[in-house]
Amino acid sequence: MENADYNIDFTKTHVVFTPRPRQVVTHMNITHAQDIQAAASAEPPAQAQPQRVPPVPQVPLHEKPILTPGETATFLNVSFRTMQRIIADGKLKVSRLSPRMIRIKREDIYKYLNARAA
Repeated sequence: MENADYNIDFTKTHVVFTPRPRQVVTHMNITHAQDIQAAASAEPPAQAQPQRVPPVPQVPLHEKPILTPGETATFLNVSFRTMQRIIADGKLKVSRLSPRMIRIKREDIYKYLNARAA
């Protein structure tokens, strides 16, 4: 088995990699040599600057009318797992947009907090 840069010899105990001798080019076409020299002295092409996407404005949690379970957990200062338990126990009213997409109204969060405080 041969590679472009190495001779590979598989023996019974190990693999031996020996570097191949480099071939030296002694003759060159004049036009080819001039092309290489011109390419080496030429300036690299100017790179186009990537366009930046403007950042999405962040809305504070207390201003959002509808929250995700993760945002609600942050808002209530509880862990995400605790938020999942609250939702699973039915203590907090949620809207299921799909089996994995849940949204919670801020008013329902305030109702949950008032019921818990009473």
